[in-house]
Amino acid sequence: MSQSTLIDGRWLMLDPIGAGGTGRVWRVHEEGTGQVAALKLITVTTAMHRLRVKREIQALRTLDVPGVVQLIDHGEFLGQPYLVMEYIDGAPFPGRSVGTDWKDITDVAIRLVEILVNVHGANVMHRDLKPENVLVTVDRQVHLLDFGLARGGALDPTVTAGEALIGTARYLAPEQLLGLRIDHRADLYALGVMLYEALSGTPLFTNAAANSRMLRRTTPQAPPLAALAPTAPSALVELVHALLRTEPHERPESALAVLKALRGVASGTAPPPPVIVPLLGREAVLGRVLDHARIGLSIDVWGEPGTGKTRLLQEVCAQLTREGNTVFWAEAADRPFRSLVPLLGTPPTTAGATGEMYERLRARIAGGTIVIADDHHALDSSTRMLLARARGEGAILRAVDAPDAVLLHPLSEITLRSLFHGPDRILHLREDGAAELYRRTVGLPLAIARELDAWVTTGLARWDDRRVRIDRQAIEKLGVGVAFVGRDVSPVGASGNGPRPELTEHLTDELVWIALAMGALTPNTLAIAMGVPDWEVEIDVEELELLGAVRRSREGRLDATFSPPELFQIDEDEAQRRHRAIATALAPGDPHRLRQLIILEAGDAAVAELAVRSEALLAATKNAAALALCLGTWQALRPVLRPEQADEVLLYLTYTTLQTLPHAQMRAAITALRESGRDASVTTALVVEARLQLDLGKLAEASALVRQLPRFRDPRIEEVRMLIRVLTAIEGGIEDPRPLLDAAARPGSGVNPTRVALWEGLALYWERRLGEAIRKYETALELAGTPQLRLNVLANMASAHVDNFAFEAALEICTQVIKEASVLRLVGMEAFGWSLLYSVRYMMEDDSAPDADWEWVSGLVGSDRRHSVAMLTQAGRQWRCGNLDEARRLARLSADHHLKGGRPDFALVPTALWLVCGGGGEAELAAAIREALACSRPLEALQTCSLLLWITGPRADLEARIRTLAPEVIPEAFAMRRGLLTYEEMQPT
Repeated sequence: MSQSTLIDGRWLMLDPIGAGGTGRVWRVHEEGTGQVAALKLITVTTAMHRLRVKREIQALRTLDVPGVVQLIDHGEFLGQPYLVMEYIDGAPFPGRSVGTDWKDITDVAIRLVEILVNVHGANVMHRDLKPENVLVTVDRQVHLLDFGLARGGALDPTVTAGEALIGTARYLAPEQLLGLRIDHRADLYALGVMLYEALSGTPLFTNAAANSRMLRRTTPQAPPLAALAPTAPSALVELVHALLRTEPHERPESALAVLKALRGVASGTAPPPPVIVPLLGREAVLGRVLDHARIGLSIDVWGEPGTGKTRLLQEVCAQLTREGNTVFWAEAADRPFRSLVPLLGTPPTTAGATGEMYERLRARIAGGTIVIADDHHALDSSTRMLLARARGEGAILRAVDAPDAVLLHPLSEITLRSLFHGPDRILHLREDGAAELYRRTVGLPLAIARELDAWVTTGLARWDDRRVRIDRQAIEKLGVGVAFVGRDVSPVGASGNGPRPELTEHLTDELVWIALAMGALTPNTLAIAMGVPDWEVEIDVEELELLGAVRRSREGRLDATFSPPELFQIDEDEAQRRHRAIATALAPGDPHRLRQLIILEAGDAAVAELAVRSEALLAATKNAAALALCLGTWQALRPVLRPEQADEVLLYLTYTTLQTLPHAQMRAAITALRESGRDASVTTALVVEARLQLDLGKLAEASALVRQLPRFRDPRIEEVRMLIRVLTAIEGGIEDPRPLLDAAARPGSGVNPTRVALWEGLALYWERRLGEAIRKYETALELAGTPQLRLNVLANMASAHVDNFAFEAALEICTQVIKEASVLRLVGMEAFGWSLLYSVRYMMEDDSAPDADWEWVSGLVGSDRRHSVAMLTQAGRQWRCGNLDEARRLARLSADHHLKGGRPDFALVPTALWLVCGGGGEAELAAAIREALACSRPLEALQTCSLLLWITGPRADLEARIRTLAPEVIPEAFAMRRGLLTYEEMQPT
């Protein structure tokens, strides 16, 4: 193999960047696109080695999470497999030129563990964690690679003894060396070795000792880290040694627990507690329990698992303690009275111990001590008996299913809204964030805390002042299931605090099915997948729910609250069999089916499923969600798709991108199309780029892009190509729009008749034939077959009514657009409705203080030209209110946006207002006068000349230009505003 070798006609070898016992890694670039990547050419000598390659492909395709190297392509060359991954220019953990102090590696250590949380949450173990598989870039970004041993059970002895792993023996957990079954804690052991070596600057084991471990299958005790790293915080030293413990159950229970501990060390504090969701919707119950405790009365609370009993009692305990009360929290125990020993002392060994302990308890609670028994069922039986007997003597607060217990119910979706930062206006962040959270948790506080913790850890959201910040794109990804959420895999009991519930072998196997399905199955579809009767599964699920191992979503789907170790121990064939059964049990179009098909590499079925799902989302005007789904599918399946399959996925990606979308998402799709390597998609990327340029108001650029393209056979893409040509012709005067309109109206053109009527109305509007334009829009409205097209027609109709001085009609339509776009979550259209509403109010001479949100609202419109117009309207409002500084700022911004977008004529009015408000000097004024006199747009020239007269005073050339341009205006409209000024204000004095 040498430089300039071309693999599969696509990947050109540039230079080698690494080598090992399993092969070599080359830096390559893709012919056609020039994309730089890393190609790993693998030397396969055994069937087990080939299985390792298969595992790496499956793991990388499953793990679409931040920090995991992305798989681009794979195949075989000269009989040997290869993988193509994103190219990472980095050094092995902890990075280049890094010291051994904790402060030198804090950021990369925490980032590595954040990645592990997501990997483990996806039911994937790495199993070959070592510095060489963790690359750190110059800017301290961390990337995890080499998943050749990911997933599955214990290492096969032939692999362990092979040359591929000899060099990494010192990172293997003892249970791996012994050939025992392993779980995610094997990765935590390897992490401990890496941290030990990074902090001490020396290997934990020498090569000889490492090989001795391999041969003898033993693990000597690690030398004390404190002596080798004296500056390391004691809490960190304890954590590292805990990670290195021989017995897996003695190590931290999960990567999330390690992450929280590391963050605590980094901040110099104790590890932070789990995410504490603010106590919502419990004010009345909280007040009732506190009132009882304050006056020495007992009270019980109860609710189904996860309803927040512990959280409520924690809040009660904290509040009572702040008030100066003595509060005792009873802990679980299994020997007589042990739960009360910290409060009452050791029980007597003589006869009458029960009576003595009762008297001690009665005296304490009568003296004001408040006893809280959260896990009442976990207390020893003697303690439970004493607490029940003493309830009438003082304040005993129990979480127990008693007849008079105060019942806790799941939180409502509306209650959850207060957990989120806004805005709700246009972006609907509180509403939709709460809806998605409720859909996943059914309002159970324990599930809410775990779900939000997963969102934050995965980078989808963040905590800010005890509330959650999440953006619109993250909500869309969560909604369609393409956003991976890695939950903590540590076992918990029903209350969230206890040990893993004891499950029978039968229930454990059922839980493995549920965990593999990742929230996809209902009891009915689980029964179909497992091939057992419905009633049997329903009974099992109810038992799993009672044990806190499973919860149901709003739609009745099942989600495992923890990942059982047995999940990591099923072999590849069995895992594939179960995924196939799950996919078969789910109906086509089910939101969860596509993910299962992706895991199975079921190309044809996955493409067909993508078609069904994306069409359904587009029909429901969930454009952003459809694009997120198409992008996620393309990224996951690209390496395994045949050319015709790739073309079909890219076609649906194109369809979704040509809808109304935020610009950042359009750019991401353009990049994917360009880098696809498929000629048809590179061409359609030009249409998408032109659509984006049209939105940005860059009409000349948009027109130039589409005019070089031939007619498309696909009617959807051809319609957008025609749309861009027509709109740039009408609004930019780049070409005569009439031949284009005639061609679009011709039978067989393939253009939607609604669009033809809309375009014809727009042409009439730009010709200032406003009455005819409105009538044509009314025709288009009657033909509109989709909600999005209907809203587009209404928005244009409102603009025509504004220019026709029919402000009340325009106001009514704007209100209608806002309402309908809000329901459909069409952010750009709703923002445009508000922006146009502001303009209408200005035209109606409403000069009250502008809406505080107007600036960011108009920025969401999606059209740079419309945003610029909105800024000018608000500048005019500020000018008329006497706020010259703000008016000057906004006018300058409006002018600059128009100039940047290649619209110099539209920049004239805001520039003139900027000058009127004190901006610029003599040179800028002279330039503005020259441009106003030469402007070919009547209304822009008329308003600019009129504004400039405010500065210059009487001036013959400006006044003559105004007289030339002044139209005949109906008397009742003479005092109405037309743009920035009224016609009366435009007349020369």
